[in-house]
Amino acid sequence: MKQKHEENNKISAKDIGELFKTRNFILGIIGAVGSIGFTLCLSTYAAAFLANETNASTGRLSLMIAASGIMGMLSNIVLPAISDRFGRKPSYMICSIGLLLSPLVLIVFKSNMNSSLPLILYCLSFLVGGCAMSLNTYVIVGESVNPMLITTAYSICLCAGEIIGGTIGPAVAGVVANKYGLTMALVFAMAFAGLCLLASVFMKETLKETATKEQEKDVVNE
Repeated sequence: MKQKHEENNKISAKDIGELFKTRNFILGIIGAVGSIGFTLCLSTYAAAFLANETNASTGRLSLMIAASGIMGMLSNIVLPAISDRFGRKPSYMICSIGLLLSPLVLIVFKSNMNSSLPLILYCLSFLVGGCAMSLNTYVIVGESVNPMLITTAYSICLCAGEIIGGTIGPAVAGVVANKYGLTMALVFAMAFAGLCLLASVFMKETLKETATKEQEKDVVNE
């Protein structure tokens, strides 16, 4: 009996095919490419841009890098909590806009980087946008697919994100930056953030659907 149960739980090619019929899963792959590509491009080239293309002092450069990391950590607490109240889709859209603003702040304020305004805006953009990967993959995709396929869905999203966004993206951005300047590397980061925004616009809301399923379970258990 136990062996039969285990056989029924095996993931087949047909099951994986069903994943690719789920709109939020396809968009989740795009979002994973965008969020990982953004993170790798910005983390690779932001410090070099601040040091070589702006008037930022060494202290200001260090402060911006450190503060953005702290804000990104807090974002993974704040935005998912907000999404529990106001919905996954609008929260992810706001998060994606935050990603777009991060490199834009560096580009716009590159000649005035030692003032307080770019530091505040940069930190706020990370507070809003730092949880893109969490909302995209672990929350929205996780709530959109069959529970038996969640791990497989995560793996496919992360694999695509790491290969395209995490490996190819920064490499191409580096080649372009060598030819046209470090600003183009930040433009690449913005392009990846744009993928997240595109995915968020077309994703279906999953919060209400999940809440309904939980209510149905409670009724059955009673």
